Amino acid sequence: MCGIVGILSSVIPRHSRAKLIPSMLETLKHRGPDGHSDWSNDILSLGHTRLAVIDVSLHGQQPMISGCGRYTITFNGEIYNFEDLRQALPAIKWRGSSDTEVLLAAIAHWGLDETLTKVDGMFAFGLWDDLHKKLFLARDGLGEKPLYFYEDEKTVIFSSELRAIESVPGIQLSISRSAITQYLRHGNIPWPESIYNEVSKLQPGTYVEFSSKSAKSIRQFFNLKKLIMSSKEQPFIDIDTGISELHVALSASVRRRMVSDVPIGAFLSGGTDSSLVVSLMQEQSLQKINTFSIGFDSTEFDEADDARAVAKYLGTSHTELYVSSRDSLDLVKVLGEIYDEPFADSSQIPTLLVSQLARKHVTVCLSGDGGDELFSGYLRYRATLDIWNFLKRIPYKRQVQIILEKIPPQILGSLLGFLKPIAMRYGREGKMADKLVRFISYMDFNSIEDLYSGSIAHWGKADKVVKDGYFKHRRDYGEELTNFHEKMLYMDSIDYLEGDILQKVDRASMRHSLEVRVPLIEQGVIATAWKMPLEMRVRDHISKWPLKNILSKYIPEHLVEKRKKGFGVPIEDWLRNELRDWMNDQLSESVIKNQGVFNYEPIVKARNEHLAGRQNNGQKLWNILMFQQWLMADSKRIHRL
Repeated sequence: MCGIVGILSSVIPRHSRAKLIPSMLETLKHRGPDGHSDWSNDILSLGHTRLAVIDVSLHGQQPMISGCGRYTITFNGEIYNFEDLRQALPAIKWRGSSDTEVLLAAIAHWGLDETLTKVDGMFAFGLWDDLHKKLFLARDGLGEKPLYFYEDEKTVIFSSELRAIESVPGIQLSISRSAITQYLRHGNIPWPESIYNEVSKLQPGTYVEFSSKSAKSIRQFFNLKKLIMSSKEQPFIDIDTGISELHVALSASVRRRMVSDVPIGAFLSGGTDSSLVVSLMQEQSLQKINTFSIGFDSTEFDEADDARAVAKYLGTSHTELYVSSRDSLDLVKVLGEIYDEPFADSSQIPTLLVSQLARKHVTVCLSGDGGDELFSGYLRYRATLDIWNFLKRIPYKRQVQIILEKIPPQILGSLLGFLKPIAMRYGREGKMADKLVRFISYMDFNSIEDLYSGSIAHWGKADKVVKDGYFKHRRDYGEELTNFHEKMLYMDSIDYLEGDILQKVDRASMRHSLEVRVPLIEQGVIATAWKMPLEMRVRDHISKWPLKNILSKYIPEHLVEKRKKGFGVPIEDWLRNELRDWMNDQLSESVIKNQGVFNYEPIVKARNEHLAGRQNNGQKLWNILMFQQWLMADSKRIHRL
């Protein structure tokens, strides 16, 4: 895993670019502590910081030039099937054993388009074609690796992280009100936007071509919706066949992601996904797999006991670290520097802590991310369907809503006791009042699409909170999928998985120079999962049924059937207690109004409701606070508002 940068410019001279590239690389040294280097020609400079994983010798150093001399690449990621590609290529005198060298040879032999359809990997790269004088930027199909690019009429600047582009003097950056609006709604900024108007995120599964003689063009080499639709055309008839093929696909994906020239391990929470990944790793390893977990002093969020039990049964070399609230709170005030865009998933905190723990022992870790989006693991899927079926039966919803909104949440709990069985399916009993408040707000929605979109929004009316707020981009949410349950899985795969989960893991792990690989989102696994009709993936209201079936072959049933806790921290409680003074400082009237980003009234209302215990607005407030932390992490940002 590495950090990449590049400058293509007809106006910045070579000697100036030669000075800029090392300073850009300095901002990315956490992504590649094992060395850095650069390469330049008359119009292009490329840079690379290296985390040596495959071929740790100098033969793996980048930027790398192809054997034929036509292509030069700066590459971040891993090509897991590089040995298969090597065997499929004509006889070549290889200089080393790196996957980057194989990728370059494949592009030289098959061309970029065909090569990108052949690779199994996570990647972002900049590729120079010296024959046609073109720069290509490419990003993997699901968006595991980030890639930002700035462009004006005469210059293109790209990087793994936004901070490297921010470091270039002379370029004008302005903070996007559309991006802030998206951020308040989602807790992250979805592609193609970044926090700056002048910088874009490359869409997953595409590459963009820049040439001094023509305008840029974007081509798509991977389309998740097409893969899903083609898979659904070949459904499994019986569950045994489906589970057998899924087992084979998962084992192969894990095996390829275990190839490494440095120590490797896995995150283990004790949940279905991570336990299955570790089981498949241990099955295919002659040595004990290194596993890592974090425990909390709050039993509500602690999964360390589950992880320890799984590790003991499988016989892994397990390391765990119990952290106190104080340990977690110490990270809060540096999150704006670690995440170089506003980012507000509070599970970023334990992800940072477990990455820090793992890096003391290994350089590569596998994780179980992606299973929820494939096998309906989130409670919100079933909740959306149940709530919509209930709402459809309520006459005069708007009038009922007006009446219920006037009743304090604590009293609602006793008045609406008949809703308790529904609410308890989707969370803890102590959160009953919060769930009822949200349920009443759902009466605004006139379609199940609006209900789902609104229910996962942090700030439902984000454009009213941001001054001059608006939404620039809208997604294609797979109209071809007629089953709305499946549509939710697809929507989360293109939005939540990429924008939240994968971004969180990338920034947290690379902060500690740790490479994380995600076997559950390999294309063969995705295709196999979508060949399973929904009733095979969710049986008798049990989500992830195929994964649990496979997992039961490795560990006892009582370790398989555990209620999902999630990987979080009690942000709502912290904001009422340990972080109360800090929050009040960040959200004071003078600070908010002087910045001119947000309307103060909805923020102070949310804060006061939260502090008084009338409503849980922890996530809403966390969004605002993480924006404040990001803004203050670099003094230049305030001037870009």
